[in-house]
Amino acid sequence: MRRDLAGLTAGIALVYLAGAAGGCKKPPPDDSSTTQATASADAPPARPVDHVAPGELLEGTETAFGLTLPRGARIEGTFREVVLVTMRASVESLVAYVRARVREGTLRKGDQSATFEHAKVPGKPGLEVSVLIRAVSAQDARVELRDTTPGPSAAKSTPEETYRALGMKPNGQPLDPTKVE
Repeated sequence: MRRDLAGLTAGIALVYLAGAAGGCKKPPPDDSSTTQATASADAPPARPVDHVAPGELLEGTETAFGLTLPRGARIEGTFREVVLVTMRASVESLVAYVRARVREGTLRKGDQSATFEHAKVPGKPGLEVSVLIRAVSAQDARVELRDTTPGPSAAKSTPEETYRALGMKPNGQPLDPTKVE
């Protein structure tokens, strides 16, 4: 039995030595992998998918008149036709942010302020807004969003229609006396 064990040990040793001596060599690298490694080393590193350009603002979760506000925006006041917002951003950054999210309208831009007038918000058909952006300091800005959707034109309606729209008769009496405010 000792002989069998010694023979087995000698056989294992021979197999091990044969593998180490060159029987299990790594295949030589082909030229294409070397060329790819060299080409990728010369190219500038690719930008990550989630890269944000300097001054670029990200969308937040708050909205005003259908416009998603930038991340970090603080709503200071909400009224029927006006929303006041403050945030840490430059006028240029806010102009680029709003320009990408509204359609039509006009932009008037100065050094410390910018105004979008008659702008349409894609998610709110029929709505027209004006957006006033003013620098408060070198790093802070105040934004005033205003619903400027034109109402029914008084010039196109008769006096009777105007009174009726207000819930009144042409003589000034309420249409429904039970609903007097």
